[in-house]
Amino acid sequence: MREMTEYSWLKYYQLINAEVTPFADRLAKMIAFWQHLQPSYDYSDSSKELYKQYSTPCPIGAILAQYCFTDRAECIFDPSAGNGLLVMGANPAKTHVNEIDSTRRAILKFQNFKKVTNYNATQPFDQKLDHYFDAVLTNPPFTKWEEDQFDKKYLVKKYFNSYRGLAQHMRLEHLMCGLALNTLKADGKAALIILGHVYFDRNGLIAKYRPFFNWLCAQYYVDDIINLNGYTLYNKQGAVPKTMLILISGRKPVSFGVAPNQKQAPGLDQVVDNFHELWQRVETSMQTDIKEMIRQMKMVT
Repeated sequence: MREMTEYSWLKYYQLINAEVTPFADRLAKMIAFWQHLQPSYDYSDSSKELYKQYSTPCPIGAILAQYCFTDRAECIFDPSAGNGLLVMGANPAKTHVNEIDSTRRAILKFQNFKKVTNYNATQPFDQKLDHYFDAVLTNPPFTKWEEDQFDKKYLVKKYFNSYRGLAQHMRLEHLMCGLALNTLKADGKAALIILGHVYFDRNGLIAKYRPFFNWLCAQYYVDDIINLNGYTLYNKQGAVPKTMLILISGRKPVSFGVAPNQKQAPGLDQVVDNFHELWQRVETSMQTDIKEMIRQMKMVT
């Protein structure tokens, strides 16, 4: 009953998102539905505890569809899709969704996605999916990585460039995001939702899970890391209070760089409290990307 109710409001959000109006107007309608009509699921059950299932709010899914251009991307992937809320703005005929929960997988099949699979997203995907997708969106389970140290070191060596300190300071969602990003095309767009907030230590460096962020920024063009207020943005999904959104616009041809420090990104530790603020922040990243494209075109000419 819980899963079908979630699917029913997903369909309503999709109807709003399909309207031929500016996105800001559509988002305002979605926010009104979220605030006044959508029910709250602040309880847990055996399935939710087993799979650590916290569905992405549909307004966030709609915002990320704008960032990742999922309305016109040729191939899209969500490796931990749930009921499909994160890819609500994607064309089902061009979208590959993956989910291990059988109930949610049945709902995904009902939506006529191009491909529905039940891969274990904590393990490497089939090599034919390497660098395959134009857009990758994922909200993996928020849980610790319980594999033994040998397995961690092996996976970090093979899929994370043997990055220093990563095996000792990595959560399961970090691993799943890294494996998901391995399926992204070099010029693809990605959006990742993981646990926690970015904050700086006394030296002005990212204070927690720094090796993961250093690896991520060395391998990919990270447009932004956005702290989300779970009490106001996720409160109806029963999620934890601190989550963050990572926006990525492609893979670097050569590994270089590390995560920004406080001086380079003084506002990185700020927290976004509502969907309007989130859209403004994401839209800024999109505009910055366009400016960079124009700059590169001028250099070529």
